[in-house]
Amino acid sequence: MNKLKNTAIRSPRNQRGAALVVSMVLLLVLTLLAVSTMSTASLEVTMAGNAQYSENAFQLAETGNEEYIRTMRNNQTVCLNDQNPTVCDIPQTNVPEMGGSYQTTNAFIDNSGALCPNSSATVTRFDFQVQANGQSADNALSQHTQGWAFCKP
Repeated sequence: MNKLKNTAIRSPRNQRGAALVVSMVLLLVLTLLAVSTMSTASLEVTMAGNAQYSENAFQLAETGNEEYIRTMRNNQTVCLNDQNPTVCDIPQTNVPEMGGSYQTTNAFIDNSGALCPNSSATVTRFDFQVQANGQSADNALSQHTQGWAFCKP
């Protein structure tokens, strides 16, 4: 019985601090895992934000092209000008809902004599090109070029 008592008493003395060391190592591992997870999550949030900024810039450039075509159709006598194709350019226009802006520049390309659809030979085709630039938050940029033609006698 005496031997059992000594064994029971010695056992805790030999393991003094072992639970503390094991728990500290596990705590360290869990802390590293948590820091790594937070770093990955932070990177993913940044990537998602950049993708959104890029998409906004794309949409702003598309809006610029559409607005130019609309302006040109509503003001054909002024805008359809092969001598001064930039007369209806849209200056930098802010779009607060999207956190950015767009602007357009039009250029005269050619009046090569290409035939206009459903027209006689007396109609001349003028080819133009509008370039729209969209810029959103965090300096995301997008540039879109769209060609268009107009036929006039």
